[in-house]
Amino acid sequence: MNHLWKTADIATRADITLVHWRVMETERSGRHFVGICRRAQLARVSDSIKIFDPARRIGVTRAGVVYKLFGYSGFDLSVDHAWGDWRVEHRVSAYADVTNAMAAKGLAKHVRPPSAKRH
Repeated sequence: MNHLWKTADIATRADITLVHWRVMETERSGRHFVGICRRAQLARVSDSIKIFDPARRIGVTRAGVVYKLFGYSGFDLSVDHAWGDWRVEHRVSAYADVTNAMAAKGLAKHVRPPSAKRH
């Protein structure tokens, strides 16, 4: 039995939209979306990404949670704090921001150029 959703199914099941998002990769658990949940206005770190459609900017995590990336990637202090807390809780010592690497997979027009990043 195939448990993977088709891309069209992903678009209809989206339930969390992130702004000021980035994609982080760890040595222990793969890639994660980090950002501000648009509805709740809270910083969030996803569980590991299972499926990602860069053209539509929609991904599904191992837990089956669907994420939509809205607007440009970006820096947010509360997201950095949430990411730091998550790393401590999950004992992650090595990680990388792979947002720019994801640009090569179809996110280029949605990744904020370095000169335009907000700090």
